[in-house]
Amino acid sequence: DEWYNMCDKVQTGWSYAARNLKTTTGWGPYNGYDTEGFSALPAGVRFGADNYDYVGKRAYFWTATDKASEKASYVEFRLDYATPINGTEYKKSGLSVRCVKDSE
Repeated sequence: DEWYNMCDKVQTGWSYAARNLKTTTGWGPYNGYDTEGFSALPAGVRFGADNYDYVGKRAYFWTATDKASEKASYVEFRLDYATPINGTEYKKSGLSVRCVKDSE
């Protein structure tokens, strides 16, 4: 829910949410605007013990949603996509984490 709320806040309907959450550097010609100070960097993903992929090209963030016993949901930002992508990945993979502090 936090991902949907944040993306809707920066751009109604997610249409340009990824662009507004990306850093202003690091994405080459597809740099973002970082309007909320989130500063998403293209850290890529880790599959298995030593298989890193998409470094400098994509950012993957876990969500809190389990889809199946071995998989969970993620939100992905790509170089030339202005809209975030939703998907599922094996939990043993290495994706970035967004920490959210609960309001008191």
